[in-house]
Amino acid sequence: MSASGDDSDEIPAAPIASRRLVHAMVAIFALATAAAVIGGWLVTADVRQRARAMDATLRRTAWELLCYRDAQGRFPVSVEEFARARAAKDTCEALTHTIVGVPSERTQTTNPDATAEVFSNAARTRAETSLVISWPAASEAAEHPPVLGSSGEPSLHGTLEQVNSWLKAALGTG
Repeated sequence: MSASGDDSDEIPAAPIASRRLVHAMVAIFALATAAAVIGGWLVTADVRQRARAMDATLRRTAWELLCYRDAQGRFPVSVEEFARARAAKDTCEALTHTIVGVPSERTQTTNPDATAEVFSNAARTRAETSLVISWPAASEAAEHPPVLGSSGEPSLHGTLEQVNSWLKAALGTG
């Protein structure tokens, strides 16, 4: 029993300094959480933009290789040979040969989830410089298509597997 005669177990009110400390800690925690969420969103947005740019680069390059194969009956066997075809703007809008599992028109190679492929110059340049094409030896070109890679750059939607499957499927034609 307390000195006043009532037997309630009252907890004394916390001093004002303690309440201020708790409020300051909650505010700091809330600000840190908001900063982490905003920072994560910005990083994720940048990575997704780089991945969309890489996807577009992979799809465009695969289409250029398919057009070369369609016109020449074989894939190019070197970066120089492919660069000459690219410089000549030797690409097509549609393939003359139908290949199961391969788009027959250029418009079918675009990312189905992208309504407008708009990227920053930095993302586009990074994707172009990160594109890797592994060329088979000239003696193996009839059995192995070029293989596209992204040099560790992010790619969404399984694009690497998809575009390389197009190139592999095109080997059986021509």
